[in-house]
Amino acid sequence: MNRIIRLATEADLPRVLAMSDMLIDEGCCNGMTRDTLDDLRANAIHVAEEDGELIGYAYGEAVESSWNIGSCRKGETYYDLDILYVRPEYRSSGVGKELYQAELARARALGVKQFRLTAVNRDWKRLLHLYVEELGFEFWTATLYHDL
Repeated sequence: MNRIIRLATEADLPRVLAMSDMLIDEGCCNGMTRDTLDDLRANAIHVAEEDGELIGYAYGEAVESSWNIGSCRKGETYYDLDILYVRPEYRSSGVGKELYQAELARARALGVKQFRLTAVNRDWKRLLHLYVEELGFEFWTATLYHDL
């Protein structure tokens, strides 16, 4: 196994788009829409590659806070992790953590105050375990809904 985490190239984008489609097709995430190549081109994307095959991706952006949240005050910049996806057959192998570490390093290099994500996966128990217990995130809020 030869796994690397690197920035995506233009040539990678069709394969990243295919993974984006896989995410939507899983039906696991509330409110997700399909990415386009233009959506992907607008971001610096980290990809996980194993033996020449793309097996996951992540991207985010620096955002100016419009209100006080946690340790980040209005007007300060935080990093918003927009997506972190690992193909199902590679989950629980450390790929997600490696992609997270790459995005965290990018956020630190940008000098932001805080790192945030909004998780939309329906498997909330697994998400809380990963993000809170394994990666050290603090639980801040939950948005719940009930269809009528």
